[in-house]
Amino acid sequence: IKSSAASDVYKRQLLFLSMFDRNQKQRIALGFFYKKTPFEKAKEYIKNDFESKYQVPFRRKKLLDIIQRGGYRKILEIGCGMDPLAAYVEEFDEYTIVEPGKEFLENAKKVLHGRKKITYVYGYFEDKIDEISQSAYDLIIVSSLLHEVDDPERLLNAVRAVSTTQTVVHINVPNACSIHRILAYEAGIIPELKKLTERNRILQQNRVFDMESLEQLIGKTGRVEICEKGSYFVKPFSHAQMLKCVEPVSYTHLRAHETSL
Repeated sequence: IKSSAASDVYKRQLLFLSMFDRNQKQRIALGFFYKKTPFEKAKEYIKNDFESKYQVPFRRKKLLDIIQRGGYRKILEIGCGMDPLAAYVEEFDEYTIVEPGKEFLENAKKVLHGRKKITYVYGYFEDKIDEISQSAYDLIIVSSLLHEVDDPERLLNAVRAVSTTQTVVHINVPNACSIHRILAYEAGIIPELKKLTERNRILQQNRVFDMESLEQLIGKTGRVEICEKGSYFVKPFSHAQMLKCVEPVSYTHLRAHETSL
């Protein structure tokens, strides 16, 4: 199972695994916007320049690399947000988008207008498995989602239900052990690594995973063999601080700073 690594990104953490049902001998590869409405929620992301300018394109590039290397032709994307990945996938035999946000789904239809072989499903993925299970997917994308849903175990069970022995599922989540969170913890800014920050609450992120807790959660859905796991994108500072690191300070800002000294 080959892949590598999508929201408020810290150091991303990946987990690709195969799940084996002992009774049916079924192999399911699991490699992940759900109240503010999802549309309102998206606006919070868009406000953050580092997220929109750097994190989103990088995350998309990683996913496109996965699709290209794996040669996946039948793809299911769970939660497309404001920028559906399908817009960047050049070739596929079948592409299904499941999205509970009406505004997001309508936007996807506009962005993908004229593209063929795309199916749009409005609603929560967990409630649509009977409709979705009619297709056999090569790849299921559950990107930057597991930490946001109310019941992640139910979501994973639903993913398993629509997977076949040939399905690869990609999961990625923010990492509780990101360098910037470790620094904040050591500096006494946050009381514990998995403590939800104010930004987490604004974006309605219900939990923060580390690799151990992620593996434990997925293990609840059945027998698991981890095929690949790891992290990408080193993020030592907060979003606002990261933006200052990668973009030049304006001349007027420098002059104002000199004056204040």
